Amino acid sequence: MIGTTKQPSVEAGREKRLNFGKHLRAAAPRSDHAKWDIRGPMDPLPLVGEWSAGRIVGLVVIRHGRMADSPLSFFRGSAVVMARDLAKTSVSGLRVQACNDAHLLNFGLFASPERNLLFDINDFDETLDGPWEWDLKRMAVSFVLTGREHGICGADCKDTISAAARAYRKSMLRYCGMSPLDIWYSRVNEKAVRKVFASDIRKAVDDRLDKAHANGPTQAQSWLVTNNGDRPKLADDPPLTRHAGHLLSRHKLVELLGHYRESLPEDHRQVFDRYELVDHVFKAVGLESIGTRCFVVYLSGPEGAPLFLQIKEATPSIIDRIGGCRWKGNQGRRTVLGQRLIQGTTDIFLGWSHDEGRDYYLRQFRDMKGTLAPEATSSEVLLDYAKLCGRTLARAHARSGDACSIAGYLGADDAFERALSKFAGAYASQVERDFDAFRKAAIAGKFPTSKG
Repeated sequence: MIGTTKQPSVEAGREKRLNFGKHLRAAAPRSDHAKWDIRGPMDPLPLVGEWSAGRIVGLVVIRHGRMADSPLSFFRGSAVVMARDLAKTSVSGLRVQACNDAHLLNFGLFASPERNLLFDINDFDETLDGPWEWDLKRMAVSFVLTGREHGICGADCKDTISAAARAYRKSMLRYCGMSPLDIWYSRVNEKAVRKVFASDIRKAVDDRLDKAHANGPTQAQSWLVTNNGDRPKLADDPPLTRHAGHLLSRHKLVELLGHYRESLPEDHRQVFDRYELVDHVFKAVGLESIGTRCFVVYLSGPEGAPLFLQIKEATPSIIDRIGGCRWKGNQGRRTVLGQRLIQGTTDIFLGWSHDEGRDYYLRQFRDMKGTLAPEATSSEVLLDYAKLCGRTLARAHARSGDACSIAGYLGADDAFERALSKFAGAYASQVERDFDAFRKAAIAGKFPTSKG
């Protein structure tokens, strides 16, 4: 059940807020977070079908094909199912600006405006205020599914979840002792990233960091842009990347960029105005977003300096879809404002726009972005990465929620960690059952699939 508890103000003092959080355990014991009962007669597959409604039909089959690859892939593409399930679980009543899709692949590397490399949450399509527990539970389940996919034993998966929850709990207590301004300026930088991982895998981590540093507009230009005579343009790679004027004409794009410009701070507009539009393509990305309208825009500045912007369609958050509409207005604006609350720092070109009844948000494409998520992983690597994500999620929540009340609720022992580990294992098994049902339905033709 979504709970709302009136949190004490910062002026109430640290100890009073810690005690307030502790007293919330009477109504919502930490042991309650271990509970997951099979949902009963509710069939999750119709929700998956509804989630694909309104998307580009030719790409929905590719999305379903990717979801049929593994339980983790299915989990990534069916966030609405877990949101519906979590709405029935116990919560403390403390709220934050939640990501609402905080699985382990939605954390990553990106550049700050000062050109420093940071680690943070990097997907905000579903962001809205909500229970902090939901983000932790979604993250925890994603680690269990990843561990099982790589043959990591149940005991090690349990240790991984405990490590993530412990990092979150200890970080939240640390933020409780900081001023709101100090929390706001807190970052997870390269030094912090290196410190988390064991020394024997630092070389692999350094390689990921170096790759992200090199992943800028000039590097992107080398594979995104081709020459048509003397005129450069973005390259086609159908079906996921193609010129598609019927989806967004150049005339409509110019209008969209005009609305977008107004969403930028005035000083950032001055930078944006130094670039001219060259070309744009439809470009499907990831798994969760496939089938929505996503574009890459190529702009050129003085001496041909490239700037690539990504335009992503913004649809209502899954929280609105399961609990009635609470956000009124442009969904791109919701996404951007949520990102500014959650992320340590944001892209100077982050903004929003609209076109013919569709809302969008815009950001730089391929600007020192990268991943630390383990691919071929071991229990040790997964555990270290879980610590990093737990710490990062706590910082994100502390920016908008009351760190002391959450820290007080979590307490000084491992009660919540044990509960979260139990929930994550049980819900991961639920996801595996749902995945089996989805795959059978796909084979039967109810969810047409394509590798694309």
